[in-house]
Amino acid sequence: MSLKDKVINGLLWSFAEKFAARLINFISGILLARLLVPRDFGLIGMLMIFIELANTLVRSGLNQALIRKTDCRDVDYSTLFIFNLIASAGIYGLLFLAAGLIAKFYNEPQLELLIRVLALGIFINAFTIIQRTLLVKRLDFKLLTQISILSSLIAGTGSIVMAYYGHGVWSLVYKYLLQYFIAFVLIWYWNKWWPRLTFSISSFKQQFRFGGYLTVFEILSVLDRQIYQVVIGKFYPAAQLGQYTKAYQFKQLPSESVGNIIESVSYPALSSIAKDKNRLGLTFNRLIRSTMLVSFVLMVAMAAVARELTVVLMGTNWIIAGEYLQLLCFSALFIPLNKLNLAMLKVAGRSDLILRIGLYTKLLLIPVLYIAVYWGIREMIYGMMVYELVLYGTSAYYSGLYSGHGLSRQLKYMVPSLLVAVPLFTLTVLAGRLLDWSYLLTLVLKVVLGAAIVIGILEGSKLDDYLYLKKIAKEKWKG
Repeated sequence: MSLKDKVINGLLWSFAEKFAARLINFISGILLARLLVPRDFGLIGMLMIFIELANTLVRSGLNQALIRKTDCRDVDYSTLFIFNLIASAGIYGLLFLAAGLIAKFYNEPQLELLIRVLALGIFINAFTIIQRTLLVKRLDFKLLTQISILSSLIAGTGSIVMAYYGHGVWSLVYKYLLQYFIAFVLIWYWNKWWPRLTFSISSFKQQFRFGGYLTVFEILSVLDRQIYQVVIGKFYPAAQLGQYTKAYQFKQLPSESVGNIIESVSYPALSSIAKDKNRLGLTFNRLIRSTMLVSFVLMVAMAAVARELTVVLMGTNWIIAGEYLQLLCFSALFIPLNKLNLAMLKVAGRSDLILRIGLYTKLLLIPVLYIAVYWGIREMIYGMMVYELVLYGTSAYYSGLYSGHGLSRQLKYMVPSLLVAVPLFTLTVLAGRLLDWSYLLTLVLKVVLGAAIVIGILEGSKLDDYLYLKKIAKEKWKG
């Protein structure tokens, strides 16, 4: 199979994995929102920064080092597997001891027991890190898709049953734990790899020289995603954090799905042709332009229907979440592009440069958080938009040093995508405001009108990136 076919198959299966799993979580989240109250989601939102930081420390960027390494031996995998287990046990112990302080920080005594149980997922997840790395390295996203869908479906169903029978916030806790556990069972059953009881200091040092920088960057990225929830949880009621948390989860369905797909497939694919600079540049060019079109259309479409979508799916209790969601969609426009640019820097072996970008841009978080405390959550999201734009511009500039497609070129590539996205948002929102219809009818109108606008512009303009994606879709449909 050629690299092009591997990349396309990887993208399709990765899309199926990320989007289907998130869609299942999205649907189960809607049902849970009707069974639970915003405060329940707010309590879990307060703890997610600790869970994400813990998982990041357990991975330590070493799985990324293995993906980049072309001559991995079994001792390399076994060494990092043992490290993952030891790290997860130690980090869980720290969280167990710190549970009381966390509860006191938020002034929510219930959090002490919640985090001690929720954090068990860190240790379970540690057993799957190397297994997933092996599958990603050989671009076997089909198996990852099956595992993600099954684990999400079983966990989502179980949590809905628990919520129905009145278990409240604990139904959310056990959803996370069950999803980790089912994934653990399936990946060990289907992926026939077993670690050896061997630990190589030299192998660990070799991987850590690359992965160490990524670890710090990933920690900064977690702070980037979760620090807003910490501030909201500290200075606002848990119910208001619940509104923001649900809006953030809605936004993740398109933005994180596309971003994670691009990151997971482009990095190993580009790594395999890193020595062929001309081919590397051409492949990156195609990826960046296609990503722009897909990302801009998806995020702007969700922004256009955000208010009606949340109310129709979850009820009028969540109308504030709809307002937050519209703004969050615009803050997420550049997330997939940023991940693709950072993937190029990983391919170039410049994890130190990735860390430097993270450190410099994170300074902008200070004024954004200040706005959250003293002005409000909506104003904070406007600050997030500026922050994401600066982060994208910085990563695009530096990736251009290795891809030949830097910030100035990427801005030119952006024009066709904007010519689709701007009319899509403007006309659908204007139509919704002119017609004083119910939320459901307005949502239907916007979806139909938006689809007609996008298809009309793309078919009429014969945009090259659209025709390329359309050709691939036809080939895969016939095949």
